[in-house]
Amino acid sequence: RVGIHDSFFRLGGNSMVAMRMMAACQEQFNKVFSLQSLYQCKSVSRLAEKLEEMQTPIAAKKCSQGLLSFAQQSLFYVEQFQRGKGQYHIPFLVMLKPDVNYEQLETAFQLVIKKHNILNTVYQQTETGNAIQSLLPLSNNKIINFHRLNSCESLHENITSFIRRPFNLETEPSIKINVFDTGVDQYLLIVWHHISFDGWSIDVFMRELAAYYNSTAYGNETRVSDAAICYQDYAFWQHEQLSGNVLERLKSFWQTELQGAEPLALPTDYERPALFDYEGAVQRFSLAPEL
Repeated sequence: RVGIHDSFFRLGGNSMVAMRMMAACQEQFNKVFSLQSLYQCKSVSRLAEKLEEMQTPIAAKKCSQGLLSFAQQSLFYVEQFQRGKGQYHIPFLVMLKPDVNYEQLETAFQLVIKKHNILNTVYQQTETGNAIQSLLPLSNNKIINFHRLNSCESLHENITSFIRRPFNLETEPSIKINVFDTGVDQYLLIVWHHISFDGWSIDVFMRELAAYYNSTAYGNETRVSDAAICYQDYAFWQHEQLSGNVLERLKSFWQTELQGAEPLALPTDYERPALFDYEGAVQRFSLAPEL
């Protein structure tokens, strides 16, 4: 006979059975059951005690407008306050093969952006002071911009200029695509804004871009499957989770923990400037083995 206090693992449970059980529990209770929670709470009774603390899964809302995630709120504020600095731009530069088909490349970019609509989103401030994100309607306009350069020497200057060129997040998507033709070589420059993209996303983006390009090249019918959830769904879920008693408990905890904390004042060679220019440098040095 099995009781609510018996250990799942002592009864012969393993990781495969655990995965199926977690999925069944999530469907039944609409809570996120993780393997970690099962390893920590090995019995039904202990899992039941943690049920209220478990998060609800992210649901697809399919909304064209919504709140920003907390990370997006911070980035949107910084962009408004320090517009044009470019410290949150993510550039990706690659030299193209001579036989690249730009029509297929254009189509591939359009398909990736259609699937990940966070790249076709604008951010605006409402009259109440809240920031919202809204989807732009899909456009038939070309998104690849072509630039013919007079010399190879001007390539670096142009690339640097386009990387630093500010985004207007209120009216334009957070991705810019440019091709530079020096007469000898051709270079593709993609610049994303961090409000909708991160370094981890580059591999996903480039993998899907290549798949769509190759599919178009071979004349295959290209279908864009909608993502199960989008970033707007995550932002809605995050606000839903961090509200009410949960938010008050977290705020109370950190207010208590950080009470009396002072800024860390590290000794520096020079006085910190009033305004940062975000111009960095690489310093290379060796440490002695005995250290």
